[in-house]
Amino acid sequence: MPFVLHVDVVDAVTGRPVMTSERQLAIRDRYTVTVPDARLDLRVAASMAVALDALQGR
Repeated sequence: MPFVLHVDVVDAVTGRPVMTSERQLAIRDRYTVTVPDARLDLRVAASMAVALDALQGR
């Protein structure tokens, strides 16, 4: 059964979100990754999203 997963990565100093990753309710893996902080390199956000998927261990 697919499940929804929501992860917020926040800045420790300001408490503002740096990156948000949401797994959509679907049979296949489908993610929405949002990077509201322009200081974060998009390659880092993409690699963090891949790592979050790998941590699910399916």
